[in-house]
Amino acid sequence: MLASVLFSLMALLIKLLGQQIHITQILLVRQIGMTIMVAPAILRDFPGALRSERPGLQLIRVFCALVAMLCGFTAVIHMPLADATAIFFAKSFFVTIFAVFFLAETVGIYRWSAVLIGFVGVLIMLQPGTDNFSIYGLASLTGAAGAAGVMILLRLLSRSDSAATIMTYGALGVGIVMTIPGIYFWRQPSRVEWMLLAAVAVVS
Repeated sequence: MLASVLFSLMALLIKLLGQQIHITQILLVRQIGMTIMVAPAILRDFPGALRSERPGLQLIRVFCALVAMLCGFTAVIHMPLADATAIFFAKSFFVTIFAVFFLAETVGIYRWSAVLIGFVGVLIMLQPGTDNFSIYGLASLTGAAGAAGVMILLRLLSRSDSAATIMTYGALGVGIVMTIPGIYFWRQPSRVEWMLLAAVAVVS
């Protein structure tokens, strides 16, 4: 519940920043801030924190995180915040589906019924085939699938890699990918925008 509250607060901050600052710049500063905050844990086991038993899964996780953030946050910026956030929480439905296929978990009829009803609700919000349909709604749904992928991969990676390794790849991976586009679209933030960017990193 606390994570959901913090996610909603982060979405609000990103929506405010996204009116003037490009999403890749926001993500670059966010990752730099997060890397600084987790640096003690990373440095405590460095360079051991870079050793992963499943580096391929770590890279897939970084890709899923990029999809989740780029699509999800773009939707947050361009859609009404309540709509974008509600659609993004469809990640819970994707987690259930992915858990069956990738974690071999057993899901009962009640859970499947909840997932089906939830997706019907998402379709009602997206309104495909009508004039109210928005590509950003689809982006939010794609971001939700990416976030669900991250959660499933975290479960798999935690079986073989340490928390420090998982944090290192998560913090550095997205930051490295965002460096070039973040610099390309860079616009000097105002003092207030710097404060909001710092808040995004802390809340994240």
